[in-house]
Amino acid sequence: MANCRKSTVQRLTSDTEGVVAYDITTDRRTLIYTALARSDETESKLKDGHGFSVDSERLSSLLSGEWRRGASLFQTYVLDTSTGKIQTVDGGPFSARPWLLRLWLSPNGKYAITERPAFPIPEKWASYEGWVGAEAQNLRLSADSQSQVGALSEGMLVNTVTGEVAPLVEAPAASRFSVVWLADSRSAVVSGTYLPLEKDEETSLASRKSQAFVVEFRIPSGSFRPIVAIPKNQLWTLGRGGNADSFVVNEREEFRSLPSREFRRWENTWIESSEWQMASELHPNVRVTQSLEQWPVLAIVDAATHQRTVITDPNPQLRQRKLGLVQTVHWTGRLGEPWVGGLIYPTNYEPGVRYPLVIQTHGFDADRFLADGPYTTAMAAQELANKGIAVLQMGETPFDEQVSQKPAEGQAYVSAYESAVDYLDSLGMIDRTRVGLIGFSRTSYHVKFALTHSQYPFAAASAAEGIDFGYWQYIAEVNLPIYRGAYQNMYGGPPWTANWKPWMENSISFNFEKIHTPLRLEAANNPSAILEEWETFAALRLLSKPVDLIFIPHGDHPVVKPWERLTSQQGNVDWFAFWLKGQEDPAPAKAAQYQRWHELRKLQQGNEGKQAPLGAEALTGSASADGASYSSE
Repeated sequence: MANCRKSTVQRLTSDTEGVVAYDITTDRRTLIYTALARSDETESKLKDGHGFSVDSERLSSLLSGEWRRGASLFQTYVLDTSTGKIQTVDGGPFSARPWLLRLWLSPNGKYAITERPAFPIPEKWASYEGWVGAEAQNLRLSADSQSQVGALSEGMLVNTVTGEVAPLVEAPAASRFSVVWLADSRSAVVSGTYLPLEKDEETSLASRKSQAFVVEFRIPSGSFRPIVAIPKNQLWTLGRGGNADSFVVNEREEFRSLPSREFRRWENTWIESSEWQMASELHPNVRVTQSLEQWPVLAIVDAATHQRTVITDPNPQLRQRKLGLVQTVHWTGRLGEPWVGGLIYPTNYEPGVRYPLVIQTHGFDADRFLADGPYTTAMAAQELANKGIAVLQMGETPFDEQVSQKPAEGQAYVSAYESAVDYLDSLGMIDRTRVGLIGFSRTSYHVKFALTHSQYPFAAASAAEGIDFGYWQYIAEVNLPIYRGAYQNMYGGPPWTANWKPWMENSISFNFEKIHTPLRLEAANNPSAILEEWETFAALRLLSKPVDLIFIPHGDHPVVKPWERLTSQQGNVDWFAFWLKGQEDPAPAKAAQYQRWHELRKLQQGNEGKQAPLGAEALTGSASADGASYSSE
């Protein structure tokens, strides 16, 4: 705990395994935290010396030795800071996705709410609509132990005195689970939870199957009442309101933020406050403001005129940087679906000149400053713009739930990429022979699928830290139900007996020979990351196709540390400048990189049966369409 006024730091926990989530009461007396579970050293030594039967361990943990601590297991503790007494919370050790392990303590410190993976999955959960019902069915068929984490979780109530933990309600949590405790500690408002599949006077069975709700829970009885249903196309998070009996909803709809809304308890019901009440009591005129082209600043915004007065700018150095113009663009896909994205113009943009294009994937927010992209792995929008490359930052598919984990998912993004190229080509802005793709995490699959199934020739691509729904990943992650069920959904079952055909037609594993694009792969964090990219790397090498694999051993997902970001983001800038423009950074430290890539270029030229049209060797003394000149090596 840091005291900013006294410039002192006090250590509160002595856990040796690493705290991943915590909350503390305002009086600093009660602290609840979740940490990596301590391993059983006696059992680990026995297994290490005598061997053991593999059960639910992941292949990556067996290779790395992480099996000694279990399958990334966690334990929650409650610390009384005045006495030093630690209470272990029941239900552990448990496996979970770390980013879901948030904790919300009641003001009096007697209870807490958290989110945990659900196990076992009740049979009736398969009746929920959309991804929730599909995932419930997947996990019921594939998860046979609590250490096999899936994508479904549920809100849990923790008694911090006894350590007891139990579900808030017998229903799954949705995306953006969040909590606001009321001041009396007797009620908590929860956003992002489904309700049990029982019809009542307030909500229909149909709405319970299809929608998540904002719900008030009475503590500790667990009785509840729905406050409002969350629209299907929106994500809500909660914040504290202007008084003890209120909360604020922050909404997002597709690619934009919506105005905040406040709800207040009035007698025995909840009502939505008017804008003037919020303005007078919550002071929303003091806020962080930003836009696609304006980095975040703290400012006063006049409620009537919307005029902005900057209080502080944390990044004044950006005024000295040349940034590419950014604008929101809309186009229609080949399947008739609408798409939206952020288009970053090259900083040296001239009308009438056709520029190379890089399509970045995995999210677009029309209300946020677009610098690198939505993630810090691989994406480098403004940096690419400074290299004379146009960048399109794409959002997700508007019918994601309809195609997710189905064969149509890959085709949906092929439609997106091809229609984006057609749209920008029709504007006379891009050279469609010099288009690159960047995928990260889930969209690595979309990029690899496009390279094997699109009829458009992409000049370069990058896929980082991602799933690809290939045969190797399916086999390697057989003990991870979140993968196993999703893969079988994608192809209608496992890849044997009578079900080979969809795997042969749609899986990248059996279509690597169709890739004609130089591909950069990135793996970070742990051995599972390198395993995920190994099939693609090995297959393309065996096929004598240009592929580069970058391993960041201690990175995160996405990468965070400055040197690791430089490796990933600057590496991608160099990669696309090399393949789309024939440009090289003369820095001596990068000589080995370009020596490696020149060998890849020779492979590419040999595969094409002719010289690459954009290679430096082919552009001696000439000028490209965007004005960049080239010379021989």
